[in-house]
Amino acid sequence: MTDHVMIIGATGSGKTKIAFELARRRKGEIVNLDRAYLYRGFRIATGLQDAIKEHGVKRHLYELLDPIEPSFPPAQFIQLVEHTVKQVESFNRLAIAEGGSTQYIPALLEQNSQRKIFKHVIGIRCHLTDEHIEKYILRIDQAVDDGLVQEIAANMKAYQESFLIQECHGAIPIVKYLEGRMSLQQAKTEILERSLAYKSRQSAMCERLPGVQWIDSENTQDAVRAVESLI
Repeated sequence: MTDHVMIIGATGSGKTKIAFELARRRKGEIVNLDRAYLYRGFRIATGLQDAIKEHGVKRHLYELLDPIEPSFPPAQFIQLVEHTVKQVESFNRLAIAEGGSTQYIPALLEQNSQRKIFKHVIGIRCHLTDEHIEKYILRIDQAVDDGLVQEIAANMKAYQESFLIQECHGAIPIVKYLEGRMSLQQAKTEILERSLAYKSRQSAMCERLPGVQWIDSENTQDAVRAVESLI
């Protein structure tokens, strides 16, 4: 079996950039492990646009579901991941799965402990600093500039009962703004607060998981070299 790699971590840890750069260096293909990225139609609200901007790498398990469809149960999602990894391996390529889903990662690692899908499970640790918070703020501003409000406005009536409108931290405050319940600046502040709270939950979850090799992420190139030293 090819020594496939799973890269996990909280939002904002840099895991996506690290995974894609590793894929470019190692003839790898990316396998998505984020629940929100399974859906179509909300690239800006979910942050999927950041992954889409990464070029030169084949991607799997992105935008499979319409917004009104229920999420895959963990067992079904694990089957999809395992099938995808086998497909990648059949072409003698390296599967690099990346994500931070609190719904899927624990179940996937439990399965991995019983039947190996990934030889290496690497966690990207990023300590929250004022600089990182500023990056979050800039990312939110960029999302608004890229059309976040328009994306939600175009979709919220048709998909108001969807997971993406009901739970996505990039969407909930914008819905409040569009309904006149808060200003755009207040909505952006709430997106930041929700993002940081989710990062905290992800970090706590990831730190409890067994069998993870941890590296600190200072910059992408150094982190990629650290990952390469482990695999």
